[in-house]
Amino acid sequence: EDRVFAGLQYRLPYLIQSSLQGDSEGDLRAALSKRLQLTDRVSGFSEVEFDTGTKWDWRVGLEATLTKQFSLITEYHSDYGFGGGIGFRF
Repeated sequence: EDRVFAGLQYRLPYLIQSSLQGDSEGDLRAALSKRLQLTDRVSGFSEVEFDTGTKWDWRVGLEATLTKQFSLITEYHSDYGFGGGIGFRF
């Protein structure tokens, strides 16, 4: 199924990232997210999202930086539960 997406992002006060997206089917999605640096190598993140198709969705997690390119990530998602993985930056 092909769809056209358009959206915009805006940084709110306190460095809260907001986004609004729409598609050619008429579905809208609004999201707010925040990242906090807890220590030199550990940060926390959260996101809440409203989608006209799936309704409310949220997630929270932690990221521990191992090296400049790699980090360990753990997350809880409201629909999928706990998860974890390795992050790679290039």
